[in-house]
Amino acid sequence: MLLAAANAHGLKISYGIVALAETGILASALLFVVGSKLRTSDIPVLTFLYLSATLSVLMSLAHETFAIDALRNFLIVGCFLLLGSRCSFETIKTSFLCTGLLVAGGLILEISSVSTYIDLFRPADYFSSTRGINPPEFLKERGLAIGTIAYNGRFTFGVWSGHRTSSIFLEQVGINTYAIVVSIYLLAFWKRLSRLHLIFFVLLYLAIVLTNNARLAPLVGVCFVGGFFVFPHLPRYLQILMPVGIIVATFLLFNFVNGRAGDDVIGRMWVTYEFLHSLTVDNLLFGAPRRVSGAADTGYGYLVASATMFGALIYLAFVVLICPQESREERRLAWGLAVYIFFWLLVGGTGSFTIKSASLLWALVGFARSGLLRDRFQDDVERGALIGSPLS
Repeated sequence: MLLAAANAHGLKISYGIVALAETGILASALLFVVGSKLRTSDIPVLTFLYLSATLSVLMSLAHETFAIDALRNFLIVGCFLLLGSRCSFETIKTSFLCTGLLVAGGLILEISSVSTYIDLFRPADYFSSTRGINPPEFLKERGLAIGTIAYNGRFTFGVWSGHRTSSIFLEQVGINTYAIVVSIYLLAFWKRLSRLHLIFFVLLYLAIVLTNNARLAPLVGVCFVGGFFVFPHLPRYLQILMPVGIIVATFLLFNFVNGRAGDDVIGRMWVTYEFLHSLTVDNLLFGAPRRVSGAADTGYGYLVASATMFGALIYLAFVVLICPQESREERRLAWGLAVYIFFWLLVGGTGSFTIKSASLLWALVGFARSGLLRDRFQDDVERGALIGSPLS
């Protein structure tokens, strides 16, 4: 947001500056973690980062190019996990509240005066400068990223007739993933938050969904309403079956249904199926860094291309095993995390890794690992069940 505003008002922002800013954030997080002294509970996260770095080096050597996409993504996961494990509940609430107020303010500005919003941020110019996308791919006269422009045939709730809103994220995907993270926050912390806090975030979530015309955010939101009551009673770590089931179901589906690319659920699933189906043994074993740029709409394919089959499996297992699942709240968080990540990977690549929303999500998971989400089942207490995840 700040970089876009600077770019819109005379300071030329390039991809290098954006990368430097993100690197600075991650480095600051790591320095804080190291400064607060490492803990035994940090070992699984540090091992995950070590394995990610090792795979990145091996891929770079095998392909004679810098294969750092997965390492960057996994650093965001690991750094904010470690940071969140050192946060108090008040810090987590304050972080969400501050970002929520910023997003709400940006959304109100965008809805009430899109011309002022464009003058302030110039999203089209910013993405042109930082992502190398040619200006013709944006509606230059509107100043908005083309993905935010509604078009005939695309899904809509029919409540908001303007462009797909973006708020401070400047593009339509970031605000969608942020809305999902907010719903996970509400799912896990519902009974710990004040009524005013809950009302604010529920209204913000609804405002985002209805004006962004997102699809996955409302779908997982509906799932979480029922999941609030169901998730605490499901077997621990059963989420490990989700990515297997999703991929198998996708391959079975397209054995009976003719696939075609398109901006709907079937079309996006087809892109993932087609990409995975095209992977060679070499791609599975050594990754395909030169295909990463073409895998933006296929999360599972993107994982394999950027991290090899082994890196993809490590990440999928890490998502499930890193979150403790003893208390009701921990299980809700673990299932919310798994539903989001594993279904998003079916229709999107990089969205779930963006630091703009992933930082909040993984800080939540890190906080859960601190043991402060403990509201045990009475029968667990009576049995003397141990608390913690397999990676604790």
